[in-house]
Amino acid sequence: MGAALLLIATPAHFVYARAGVDAIYTLPFVLAWLIGVTDVLNGGPRWRAAAASCALGVGVYAQPAGPLTMGFLLVITLAAIWRSGSRDAGSFAVPVVAFSGPVAVAVVWFAANPSAYPDTFGRWAIHAAHVRFPLDGIRAFVNWNTLGTRLSLYWGFLDPSWLFFDGAAASTGAMHGAAPFLFAMLALLVSGIAGRLRIGPAAVTLVLLAGLAVAPLAASTFGQPHAIGDALAVVPLVVVLAAGGLADWFARDGGGWRLLGWAAVAAMAIDFAGFYVSYWSG
Repeated sequence: MGAALLLIATPAHFVYARAGVDAIYTLPFVLAWLIGVTDVLNGGPRWRAAAASCALGVGVYAQPAGPLTMGFLLVITLAAIWRSGSRDAGSFAVPVVAFSGPVAVAVVWFAANPSAYPDTFGRWAIHAAHVRFPLDGIRAFVNWNTLGTRLSLYWGFLDPSWLFFDGAAASTGAMHGAAPFLFAMLALLVSGIAGRLRIGPAAVTLVLLAGLAVAPLAASTFGQPHAIGDALAVVPLVVVLAAGGLADWFARDGGGWRLLGWAAVAAMAIDFAGFYVSYWSG
């Protein structure tokens, strides 16, 4: 419940959900994947892994950042399954096949309609020329200028000054200068990450932290700084970790931690109220 409320109150989610643009279409598939994969890693039935990976496969079509984002998340899924101790072939075949099913529809379609590829996946994922000549694609990908630009964009995405604080350094476009996340979530996120690291290298920890790291990678390939709309997959991951940090504060012994937790809740309520008023008045 707490994570759901945090998600609703997250400015990036609020803005893009209300705008109804394609950026928000990624979230349902990422949420379905996150629920399914964490259940499997906690001992749930194998079909949940298929459902989670199938959600990623369908999510490929959600928006331009979909192919890269969902591909990265599938790799994380396989790594987490390995980390959980499931090493049989079926544990890896199930998610791969489930992911490949929806993607195969695009393969068949582009085979029948090759002229449609350059203006769709040819712009979002793999350039049409690089499909024909893969070595050229590899050379373009490892080009130092390209890597430097994308690394700069990726590093800029991780800047807390625009992720959590409003102002000139905040995101552009639909956010209109508002930070993607409430400022009090920064402390909760740090606490949540620290709590996960204390648990150790568990499979679920790998999913959350690796997902947090790779979600901005797709956005960095489009050449726009602070493009939260292309990296909304990061929102549920931040929310889950922040909610875990808040729950940890309330679960600790001593009234000071609970007081700190309530202070964080109050700070987020005030921050969201300010954002809400500014959003409608702007």
